[in-house]
Order: sequence, then C-alpha cells, then structure tokens
Amino acid sequence: MKKKILAILLAAIMVAMLLPMAAFAEAGSITTWKALQDAITKVGTTETTIQLTCDITALETDSSLTIGEGQKITIDLNGFVLNRGMFDSDGNLISYYRDHGDTYQIIVKGELTIKDSNPTKTHQFGVITEGDDKGVWYLNEASGTNKVAGGIFTGCFRGAVSVDGGKFTLESGNIIGNVADEGRVDVDHGTFVMNGGMIMGNRSVSGDCVCINNNSCFIMNNGEIRSNIAPEGSAVYIYKSSTFTMNNGKISDNKGFTVGGVRAANSSLFEMNGGEISGNLGNNGGIYLEYGSTFKMHGGKIINNGSDESTIGGVHITTGDASFIMDGGLISGNTGNYAGGVCSEESKSILGGKAQIKGNTVDDGSLGNVLILDRANIELGTGANGVVAPQDGFSVGVTTMKAPASGTPVVFSSNGSASDTK
Repeated sequence: MKKKILAILLAAIMVAMLLPMAAFAEAGSITTWKALQDAITKVGTTETTIQLTCDITALETDSSLTIGEGQKITIDLNGFVLNRGMFDSDGNLISYYRDHGDTYQIIVKGELTIKDSNPTKTHQFGVITEGDDKGVWYLNEASGTNKVAGGIFTGCFRGAVSVDGGKFTLESGNIIGNVADEGRVDVDHGTFVMNGGMIMGNRSVSGDCVCINNNSCFIMNNGEIRSNIAPEGSAVYIYKSSTFTMNNGKISDNKGFTVGGVRAANSSLFEMNGGEISGNLGNNGGIYLEYGSTFKMHGGKIINNGSDESTIGGVHITTGDASFIMDGGLISGNTGNYAGGVCSEESKSILGGKAQIKGNTVDDGSLGNVLILDRANIELGTGANGVVAPQDGFSVGVTTMKAPASGTPVVFSSNGSASDTK
C-alpha cells in the first residue's frame, strides 16, 4: 500500500512539473536598462515576474524596452524608479534628446503588468513653474518638495507606455513626469486595464494623456488620472471605434484644450458605471462627445468641472450622430459660460432611471443644468427605447432655447411634474 501511495505522489509531482508555471526572474544583477531588456528577452514566452532591486536609469545609447508578442511579463517596481533619463534634476530636457528623443519607455506587443510591492517608499519631485511645461512634475530626489509614495515610471520625452496590439495592466505604481507629442499611455489595437496606481504630472504637447485608438479598449477599475496637462487634447481620448469602461477610480484636476476630462470621437463608446470625474478644466470641463460617439452613464459622479472660462462644464454632446444616455449617477456643481451641466447640440439624449443633473450653473451663477439647442432631441426613458423610465430620485433640470420659454429652468420628475430645480 505504501509503495502504491508513493507511486501516486511521484506521478502527481511529475505531472505538476510539466504544467506551465510563472517564473520569478533573479533581479539582483539587473542594475542597468540593458540588463532589464536582456532579462525580458531571455525568458521568451514563459510568464515571468521581474522585481526591481534598485533604481534604473537609461543611458543615451539605450532603446525602448520591448515586450514581444506572446510574452507575459510583470515588472514589480518594488518602490524603485524606472527612469528613461531624458530630463535633468531641474526638469530640463537633456540636449542629446532634442534630436534623439523619439522613443517610448516601454513598447508592449505582448502582455505587460506593472505593480508595486513597496508602496510606502517615497520619492521627491519638483514641479515646473513657468514656460510651456508649467505644471509638469520632474524627479529631484535631492531637493524636490513634493513626495510621491511607491514605485515610479518617469523621465520620458515620447511617452511612458505604447501598447501596439498588446495588453497593459497597471496594478499599482506611478507614471509621473513624462512629456510627449501624444499619449503617456498610447494604445493602438490593444487593451489598457487600470486597476490601481496613478498617472500624474505629465504633459502632452499635441495629444492626450491616455490615448485609446483603432478599436482599442480601456477599462478603469481603480486608480487616478490626475493633474496632467494637454494643451491641445484631454486627459483621456478614445476614438476610431474604441471603448472606455469606467467602473471606479478618479479622473481629476486635469487641464486640456478641447476638454479637461474625457473626449470620445469617431464611433467610440464611453460607459461610466462608477468613479468620479471632477475638477477638470478646458474649453469643456468634463466630457466631450463628437462624430458618432456615445456616452452611457449608469453611475458615478461628474462634479465640479469647468470654470467661467469653459464653454460647457459637465457634458457636451456636439454633433447629430453623437448620443448621451443616462439612467444613473450624478452631474452636479459644474460651471460653464454657456451651460453648466449638459449641453445637447444637434444630438440625442435619453434620460431615465435615477439620473440626477442638478446644481450646475453658468458663469453668472444662474441655473444651467441641461441646455437643449436647436435640432437637439431629449426624451425620457420608456423601457421600449432601451432606457428605464424615471424612478424615485430622478431629477433633471432643463433649459431650452425655444418652448416652453427661452431661459426657463424646468425639471422632469418621476411623477411627471415640472418645476424649477436647484
């Protein structure tokens, strides 16, 4: 009997040894950018975790790190800094990279996960206070006055992560202090999943902080996209039939041109189930929809976006083939000089469920919750049109450019009455 049991155990061990297992790369000898790339290349398609044991800064001769097709790599920052090394300790671009800076930090063709197992280790950052890069954070461990806890991705002049047909998952850690023509996270025919971490203090010269394009997918389950600058873009841009699902997390205090928060275009879909979009500034504060895009809001908050310099504070639906569907969540405290909460312009909106659009204002302090312009259509959910009818708690203030009277605030309520709302 003992021999039989021993034989079974040995057979089980042999079977287990044949099963694919994730490897843990020895990182003690990985002290340079090249050594990190060599370690990634060496493991091939074996699922592998590489944990940093020191700060790593790239040299002028180093290229972008690349996660190849078929690879599944996890980089554990372990509280350390992965620095592309293109800026000095005062935040100035090193002269070499003015002509040789056309490179990302990491290119993802397979699957990359970034996590940080030492979130309490702190690093020092300064903030540029003048010029085109005003507001950008830069690493300065010696005299920086802003502390950031956890591992860091920084120092890139093109962008932190480029997803080229692959998948990037941010579990934890910080993407801070990068300047780029386009996205700090740029996704093309790929997927970005944000389960935690922070994307903060970056600047996009001519694009957006997170750029999701060409049938790509962005899923935000947690984490923050905060205090980024996009003089010609937005914090998050989805276009060319891409999707953005926001289940939780926060997009806040970003400054953009078209919009501070989220922009959707070219038949893309933004679906908000939870989380918060707040404190964003631009010509539009929170959300901007155009060219066949759709925004479905089932939960979460769009609050305190825009200013008296913004056209629309909350949600702007601009073209005839764009649409806005809301059956839950709150849009409140937003401000614009034309409309505070929602502006429906040559587009269709359907409102129902427990949607609340209230407490939004125009720049003179008067109510400005939902503004309906000419050729725009707004209707209540009926069930038959795909949106549930208004339920208890439903509250939407509406201002129309025509009947019932220009400038008259009106609210639809679940019992069918209409009255002024605050």
